[in-house]
Amino acid sequence: MLALLASIGAFLPGLFGKKLSFEAARATGIVVLVIALVLVVGLGKCAYDKSVVSNYKSERAAKVAEDTLEADRAAAAAEKPRTEAFRESQAEIERETAKAAQRDPTGAARPVGPVTQSYYDNLRKKEPR
Repeated sequence: MLALLASIGAFLPGLFGKKLSFEAARATGIVVLVIALVLVVGLGKCAYDKSVVSNYKSERAAKVAEDTLEADRAAAAAEKPRTEAFRESQAEIERETAKAAQRDPTGAARPVGPVTQSYYDNLRKKEPR
């Protein structure tokens, strides 16, 4: 084991053409291994922290989406009676208009007033031909 530490410690200075004694090479090897260990542990910690943050963000996004969906469903449920009432009132207007036209066909065939007429004239202009 000491020889391995010494060879690791002698490798780096050997790249620059330096020779170290056995004790200095062993000390350098220990320092290099400690630095490598710290780097590996640090990188592992960073990766773990990143996964924890990613999981938290995913859970938070899911919670926000769930809350939004729940709020949308509640809003749709609250809006449903008003929508139904509006549809019913529109159907009632159409029925009453049809009844009025059946009661007075000549009045229904007469030209409409200027405001309504201009509205219908604009509709005719907008229709594709």
